[in-house]
Amino acid sequence: MYWENYHRACGIMEMKKGHFERARNHFAKAGDNPLTWYYIGQAWHQEGDHYKAYEWYRKVAGCCNNSLDLGNVKYKAFMRLQEKL
Repeated sequence: MYWENYHRACGIMEMKKGHFERARNHFAKAGDNPLTWYYIGQAWHQEGDHYKAYEWYRKVAGCCNNSLDLGNVKYKAFMRLQEKL
């Protein structure tokens, strides 16, 4: 669990620097959960590939598990899906 949080934090920092491929590599090691999916979508969105971002946002929005990770990002994913990507 600690390594997943580490990789998620590293991915966010790489994304803020504009290193989207590195960010996605870190997110790939951050566990398979809605929070990570949302950040992968963010990385694709910021890089300019809106179709791939849309797929990840749709995965978050369609998830129905009961978790804090999902509660944090499901609304944000819905809002991104409403935008014209």
